[in-house]
Amino acid sequence: MFVEQRKYYTILAKRQNHSPIYLCEAEVVEGLEAVAAGELRAFEGGRVHIETTPQAQSGYIRFHFAGELWRLQALRTIQAVYLVAHFDVSRPRALLGDQNFRIVISQIMEIITSNIPNLFKSLELSAAGENSPTMNRIKTEIHKATQLIEAESKGDLLLRIIPARGKQGWETLIRTTPRPLATRSWRQCNFEGALNATVASAMIELTNPRPDDTYINLGHGSGTLTIERALRTKARTIIGIDQDTHATKCAIENTRGSISKQIDYVAGDITKTPFPDQYANITCTDLPFGQRIGSHQSNLNLYPKVLTEAARITRRAGQFIAITHEIKLMEQLLQHNPDWHAEQVIRITLRGLHPRIYQLRRQ
Repeated sequence: MFVEQRKYYTILAKRQNHSPIYLCEAEVVEGLEAVAAGELRAFEGGRVHIETTPQAQSGYIRFHFAGELWRLQALRTIQAVYLVAHFDVSRPRALLGDQNFRIVISQIMEIITSNIPNLFKSLELSAAGENSPTMNRIKTEIHKATQLIEAESKGDLLLRIIPARGKQGWETLIRTTPRPLATRSWRQCNFEGALNATVASAMIELTNPRPDDTYINLGHGSGTLTIERALRTKARTIIGIDQDTHATKCAIENTRGSISKQIDYVAGDITKTPFPDQYANITCTDLPFGQRIGSHQSNLNLYPKVLTEAARITRRAGQFIAITHEIKLMEQLLQHNPDWHAEQVIRITLRGLHPRIYQLRRQ
């Protein structure tokens, strides 16, 4: 699959020497707007211009992109990218007007042709009153123009129709990929409570990853934090440790599904690791939330031990990045902790929960 995609995109890049400027919207995990905006600004050598400063907890970023649409698939801290069109009309029915409908179809075809052939076969429409006569008519006309089959749910081509953001009229948002960017192709094995890959990538960005990093993931689970680190840039060492043998098998399977071969997985207790003192400059963990995974009672015992062990194996001035939903417990443990200084605490919204990412610095 990777080889086929690379060959197709190489041919496409040669054909598209002069790309238009697209208005896009990035769907972002709420709370991670600043991290995602940083990735966008650095993307493709400055081909991205952010339209407005992203608002905290907005969940989206509008930007202009001067390049081929398929290149946006390389974004790692963003959930999905949509192509945006604005229509100065009072109701969605006006989208069926000849000029407006041509714009919608043109953008759909732009997305279809910017991907490898036959990826888009079905259509999903998301809008208020999506089963109304007007929306059904829009779906029917799109099918006639594109031959996309209407999907009951999770169609390959997702079209959203929303009231225009910050102005009069309506907007269409068409996802540029058949699945969200957060749905990683390397994930062959699903694991209960697996961390969202874009959140993992954002956590890694907070560490300012470098090729000389010694990076340890305490409680690697299905491998999200190790694989995303390996895919970001080279490192001297990337190690995941977990005492759950099923999780390790799952992580190894997912690592085989990625392009990375530089990860080592170790079986062991994350509170008593085999690593030497001050071994890593970056330590990272997705702590059990105490709901689907673990319990609050077990976390009362686990969390202080993890903080102590992370302090032992992390170098002075090194970083420890942790995500948890046990906010009160974490705050209590850090309040008078001589080992860790909280440089930043980021509140995010994830699957209806509001966990926090702690960016800690070794004292």
